[in-house]
Amino acid sequence: MRESLIIILMAVLLGGLCHAAEYEVVELIEIGGAAPVPMSGPMKWSPDGTRLAYFAYGYLMLADTAGNTEKVKKIDLLPRRYEWISNDDIAVMLCDRVNFDSTLYSLVSLNISSCRTDLLDQYVRRRPSPDVRGNICIDGPFVTIEGHPYYIFETLTGGSVKTPTGCYPASIAEKRWLSPDKAPSMKENHFLRWHETGLYLMTLDESDSTWLHQGSRGDVSINRDMTHLMISGILVNLLD
Repeated sequence: MRESLIIILMAVLLGGLCHAAEYEVVELIEIGGAAPVPMSGPMKWSPDGTRLAYFAYGYLMLADTAGNTEKVKKIDLLPRRYEWISNDDIAVMLCDRVNFDSTLYSLVSLNISSCRTDLLDQYVRRRPSPDVRGNICIDGPFVTIEGHPYYIFETLTGGSVKTPTGCYPASIAEKRWLSPDKAPSMKENHFLRWHETGLYLMTLDESDSTWLHQGSRGDVSINRDMTHLMISGILVNLLD
């Protein structure tokens, strides 16, 4: 089944504009079709909103607002996560099984024009993971609510932490910018975190937090203005 990404986007954007201007759209013009899009897996718009990136059939795919879709690069490894670093570069976390008890995680940047890839960071995860001091792992990439990409560099301390669900190795997690030359203040960037008392808005350095919503955990998204939340299909107005 072929999906038209452009029609969906135009419907959403025009719907919002028409409501604000109090007039009715009577016709939508189809710009063009896009390549078949898997129903599972994320699709992410570039920072300038001109291109949509997603992974399909072993390729990094790009669709633009003119209805053009292209295969950018063959990805032989399984993409674990990915985010736009800039309008021309995408950071991807790849995982590769080294042997029966080890997996190599590699964080790479991919330039969509030259298809050049650069290694940003990597680690080998062994099973069972030894609870030893200095054992390192990385996770990401992520993007702050303000739109800045980062990843987490985590180091085990050699101790352990007891939680209601079990005992886990203690660690120190350091958040690192994927664009260090444009590094903003961590106190001015935020992310969402669930706690037993509800959902919190946290500064990236975790020096401050704001309680947002009481309820069970679920899929959650917040807009850049931090005025609305979408939690498991329920829209929450944070200004009320």
